Amino acid sequence: MDILDRIPIGVVRRGLSGPGGRGFTLVELVIVVCAAAILAAVAFEFYGNSVYKAQVQVAVRDVGVLQARIDKYYSDNNAYPTTLTDLNLPASETTDPWGFQYQYINHALVSGAGHIRRDRSLNPLNPDYDLYSVGKDGDSKMPITAAESQDDVIRALGGAYIGLASAF
Repeated sequence: MDILDRIPIGVVRRGLSGPGGRGFTLVELVIVVCAAAILAAVAFEFYGNSVYKAQVQVAVRDVGVLQARIDKYYSDNNAYPTTLTDLNLPASETTDPWGFQYQYINHALVSGAGHIRRDRSLNPLNPDYDLYSVGKDGDSKMPITAAESQDDVIRALGGAYIGLASAF
């Protein structure tokens, strides 16, 4: 005698998902899967924003540290460095959280004003040098109002402001 022969006919016909059964219907499973997908999408969005905000904070800190090292170089040599490599830093300290090199422009070495970063009123951001990260997209234009520059982490007002170009 097989095990299925011992189960009463009513139980077999009713199945596991019928009234009094122990399983889930297809509709119940679809609802649970949809709810889980919505929760996962919300969590992923929150996580992505948190990671980006943390990367911006790291870039702000890095620009502040690089600014201090550039200013120390100036006090030791009475001139700003030509490039960031003059600071003799490891590559990891001149790379932003997105894997791009920090950008440095010594104003004394620039011929013409076209290569100096500018604010909304087209005034230079800094009197001495520009220091910035090209941001998450890796793209940047000289005026910080350009769409490509909105995610840049910039130094402005001679170092009094360090943050996102979009917030300046």
